[in-house]
Amino acid sequence: MKEAQATKEDVWRVLLEKAVAFNRLAPWQWMNEDEIFLVVDPETNERLYCSVIGALGQEHGMVVYIGEQGYKSLQYLLKHPYPEQDPVYTQRAVLISFADRNELSKEDYELLRSQGMTFRGKKQWPQFRSFVPGYYPWTISEEEAKLVTAALDQAFDVARRVREGELSLPVFPQDEKMFARIGEKKDGNVVWRDDHVPLAELEAEEKAPTYELLVDPKLIEMVKNIGQVYHGSIEFDAGYINRPVQDKRGERPYFPTFVLAVDVNTGFIIHNDLLPIENVAMRVQKAF
Repeated sequence: MKEAQATKEDVWRVLLEKAVAFNRLAPWQWMNEDEIFLVVDPETNERLYCSVIGALGQEHGMVVYIGEQGYKSLQYLLKHPYPEQDPVYTQRAVLISFADRNELSKEDYELLRSQGMTFRGKKQWPQFRSFVPGYYPWTISEEEAKLVTAALDQAFDVARRVREGELSLPVFPQDEKMFARIGEKKDGNVVWRDDHVPLAELEAEEKAPTYELLVDPKLIEMVKNIGQVYHGSIEFDAGYINRPVQDKRGERPYFPTFVLAVDVNTGFIIHNDLLPIENVAMRVQKAF
């Protein structure tokens, strides 16, 4: 049990040490947000798309977009710099940033204190935020911490090489390719290698969305047999509402889904409901 606890503590210790080293390197002084590079985690084979932020002199650090969902949210953000919908609803990422002491949450500070770490000066305190579609930004999990540690480790190497002129990163998505650091396990050791991955290859591997009927078939039959005709047009919509809900203290809050059906001609509200995040696709279908 003690050994397991020590291993768990090492995860956070190593993460914080990597973050501090990254902050000291300050790669935002010579790297831009659109110089995206890929890190393939050797433990999980998860793809981590990394963007160094801070060139504009505001918040600095790095965003790690995780997996296929993260890549899609990255694409959307760069194609729509002023999106209609807040990216917090769709983003799958972890934000590593450096804040002032008074900007830390209680959980942020407790993590640093548990590792005996303290800092002086502005924008020196490491802070991590997890973004998952439908959920409120939250502290990161241990699994996310391991992924971010791998990303930070390779980001330090990439940034140093860019500074020294050893490496030039393609600009996303104009250059139609992405520099990658790929980690592979060989004979019990991890070996990292450079690669350039065409964006077409990344997009070709995206899985086509699948849609299935999630409501009880008996409900469909019942609807078919209602036998009444509604003379008018109905507009139906569903979307997140910007009021996070926390069902239990300590649990991660989520954004409920608001569904609304309105008669187009009269504006009369036929149906409305606020749905929890569990089985939300099924609930939206049922509401429809």
